Amino acid sequence: MSSLPQNFVKAMGDFVDPFVTAIALIKPGDTRNPPGDHEGTGNFVTIDNRIYIVTCEHVARSQSSGMLGWTPFGSNAGLSIPESFQSDPYPVDIAATRLSSNSWTLVPHRAQCATTEMFANTHSPVEGEFLYVFGFPGSEATAGFGQHLIRGIGVITHEGPYDPVLLKESPVPKEGIHLCLPYLPEVAEVVAGDNGVLPLGDGLSGSFLWNTRYKEVTDAGGAWSPTDAQITGLVWGHSQKAGMLIASRVEDFRQFLGI
Repeated sequence: MSSLPQNFVKAMGDFVDPFVTAIALIKPGDTRNPPGDHEGTGNFVTIDNRIYIVTCEHVARSQSSGMLGWTPFGSNAGLSIPESFQSDPYPVDIAATRLSSNSWTLVPHRAQCATTEMFANTHSPVEGEFLYVFGFPGSEATAGFGQHLIRGIGVITHEGPYDPVLLKESPVPKEGIHLCLPYLPEVAEVVAGDNGVLPLGDGLSGSFLWNTRYKEVTDAGGAWSPTDAQITGLVWGHSQKAGMLIASRVEDFRQFLGI
């Protein structure tokens, strides 16, 4: 990724980070301090002047076994998700729930919402384009002094070919439908995080996939800005066998979101 300038890394991270939240699950009878376990990643989106948390259906499904919570960017407070999720299961694997204005303003924070204009119509990056994922891998979740510490990471990668070893996964990523994103140190690079080491991808489910459009814009002679980036997919799986993250395409969930 050496062809990317350092200001790209910071600009992309600063742009996306406020849209993202870690999602935790607290099961009944959990007496630990703090209670709960990291469950996945969510995103704040404004649709028709209403605020939603968008994540994966398999993350939202865990709401049936306990209480899900979220933490807004710029705050250490954990807040509950009281409303049920609407969902579209595998192979799309997306879910959304509305946050009340009271929930959004309950504690001071610096979180922001992605807008519908940020969603691409289709996943159509130029060849060799840089793609970006920001989320909260479960292997980076620790607890101490009565608080959870969930380290978010930003990863730059490219779209890769379908690997037949994915046929051994459950659920099976579908060739030609799902996106395959190499998630190996020699291909993907951690650009936002504590130690620069590529952690296990578990917990990144629910992260938006961004087409940075850096190559598209700069190859055309333009000056790139992070606001050129578009949401082009939703990460829902991680295959250690193939060394890949798996994502649904934006055109397969735009209708679900009503955009």
